[in-house]
Amino acid sequence: MTAPDISETEYDELYQSTLDEIRMGRFRLDAEDAIIDVDDGWLRLYGFDAGERKSVLGQSIQAFYVDANELRHCDKAKDKQQSIVEHTCLLKKKTGEHFFGRVHTRGIRDEQG
Repeated sequence: MTAPDISETEYDELYQSTLDEIRMGRFRLDAEDAIIDVDDGWLRLYGFDAGERKSVLGQSIQAFYVDANELRHCDKAKDKQQSIVEHTCLLKKKTGEHFFGRVHTRGIRDEQG
């Protein structure tokens, strides 16, 4: 099997459209579990428009978990700097709709905790 002949531009567009279809998002929290950054993928997953990013910042990540006890997995990662904890749980969109998500958590601390 050989790859079809396509231009570099066509390849880049195909690659980008593939990435756009992946249901993945990234977020960062502060030491109190408040959201300090999210990417466009996270916004899409949780039902937000890109223009709503500022409305998400500062919210507790607990607002997006159906069961706040699921956050204990995040606590394990925070306790062990640089470790990755992975778990599947029920999450909540902006509309209140529930969906299953696989969360990968890595604890990273700075001099402020």
